[in-house]
Amino acid sequence: MVITGLSEPTAPAPARAVPVIPTVYYPRVNSWAVVALVAGLTVPLLGWFILPVPIAIVAGHIALSQIRRTHQGGRGMAITGLLFGYAPLALVALLLGGTLLVNIVFFFRT
Repeated sequence: MVITGLSEPTAPAPARAVPVIPTVYYPRVNSWAVVALVAGLTVPLLGWFILPVPIAIVAGHIALSQIRRTHQGGRGMAITGLLFGYAPLALVALLLGGTLLVNIVFFFRT
């Protein structure tokens, strides 16, 4: 028995090539690193010892310890916050040391 109107079975149509876009993984940035950076960058704007210096130093150290443990991003931001936090302390130490040295020299000169 022959049935008319039906064609021979054919192979399925080839699948269309879909371009594969590689997924790029960016590690999450540590929040404490952002806090350290912002506080460190506001040191010259808000004053040397009012509030941003201790915030930048503490947040920077917390961020670095968390980044080491969790492998998050933001290490550069944490280090920058620490540098801007410690810079005023180093400047004050140099000024006080220089003033003390000058006073000692003039005291023993007389």
